[in-house]
Amino acid sequence: MKFEQPNFVKQEKGPQKLEDMLSFLKPKKEEMEFNEQAKKAADLLSAGKMNEAIQLSNLLRDKQPKDKEFNEQEIKLFEEKRKELVEQLGYKVTQDKGKWFGFENKDYWISLKHFMKPSFAGYKNGRISEISVTDKKNKEDSVEFYGGDIQGLKNIKTKKIFDEIVNYFN
Repeated sequence: MKFEQPNFVKQEKGPQKLEDMLSFLKPKKEEMEFNEQAKKAADLLSAGKMNEAIQLSNLLRDKQPKDKEFNEQEIKLFEEKRKELVEQLGYKVTQDKGKWFGFENKDYWISLKHFMKPSFAGYKNGRISEISVTDKKNKEDSVEFYGGDIQGLKNIKTKKIFDEIVNYFN
């Protein structure tokens, strides 16, 4: 009796977040702690607790971590993985000019102002400082974030796409 090995299908992991694809993007512990404290200072300011916010901000001033500088190889890998992730999510790249990045599928146009480093100007302090998700059939149905404000949110499906893109790219 001849024993045949079964044909195993290679399991794909599916799309991963950029940080999971590129370990050099993950913030260091000191960066995460600093960002957490800076957010706390901003929350205190928003709550009208001016003295506490100023006090915390003054403490943070000397503790700000040095910005990471990326080398050419890391930048190239970032750009390659970003394109790869777009394709894994079922989109086609339509614009790739450094920080300006766009893609589409049959239903949506997505445009990002996208950076390698997270920042306070980014959506939820992330890598996306501007994002627009537009339904091709109903151009009035869009979700946008820029200048710290989110606008749109009329259609649950469009908001779901927005959240998915932010989850993977931010």
